[in-house]
Amino acid sequence: MTPAPTSFEPECRAAIDGVRAALLELYSNVGANPSGPQEVSRRFGVNKTLAWNVSKVMTGDDPMASIPNLPGSSAFQ
Repeated sequence: MTPAPTSFEPECRAAIDGVRAALLELYSNVGANPSGPQEVSRRFGVNKTLAWNVSKVMTGDDPMASIPNLPGSSAFQ
């Protein structure tokens, strides 16, 4: 029996939207500008590549296009 098809893309978009919302809330709570990764890097001592990637996730128009910018677990160590 063939498994029922899943709707990967809508589920993926929803997951990325959740990540974006959490990051935007974090930035709002600390008074950081999602469009200013250099400032975030300097102000909080965050790796500049990580700050840039997180900025792209938050400010991108297409959630699916931001997948390559989602930091992996090693970025948070």
